[in-house]
Amino acid sequence: MLKNEKRYSLIYYIIILSSIILLETIPLELGIAKVSDLSMVPNLSKNQSVLYLKHARINHGSVVVINTNTSQFYLHHTPVNRPLICRVIGLPGDKIDSRKASLYVNDRKINQDYINQSQTNEGIGNWNLENISIENSWLIDGSIHVPPHMYFVLGDNRSIAKDSRVYGFISRGSIDGVVKVPIWSNKSTRKVINKQWEDFYYLP
Repeated sequence: MLKNEKRYSLIYYIIILSSIILLETIPLELGIAKVSDLSMVPNLSKNQSVLYLKHARINHGSVVVINTNTSQFYLHHTPVNRPLICRVIGLPGDKIDSRKASLYVNDRKINQDYINQSQTNEGIGNWNLENISIENSWLIDGSIHVPPHMYFVLGDNRSIAKDSRVYGFISRGSIDGVVKVPIWSNKSTRKVINKQWEDFYYLP
């Protein structure tokens, strides 16, 4: 009987200790942000609150929360005073261009099935990193590749989103984390937000 009591007591303390560690760890790993505009429609709505993982790996197609209050953002971009939520199109070293409403990363066409045809046609146009940067005055060295430790992001609502086309490259230090929608969200939303990297490139 005494042995059972000691065992249950040990299990109890293990559970309590684990709970304390978990409660202390969650704030370090998770964050909450609000979608402040229509830039991610139709996949995320304005004023929708989203969770993000602070230390998750950033992939092609990841949806990220960008902290616009960092010194890097103020130094190189137009201040917007609110988080930006956008999709990562270009990783460091990538070449990106747009041709006839299709996006190409390293000369491979990417899959944009998560947005409708009108958003694709109206919001993209024809450009590469060099000419779009000259148009919006954000690239310094004239490179046609994403620089080290930088990312190129776009909003899903291409025709109205303010993203890297306007603000330029986003540094890793300005990215707070990767958005993840919960398991009770509908399947299509979970796919295009949580796992779009699996189908990033277009397969004819």
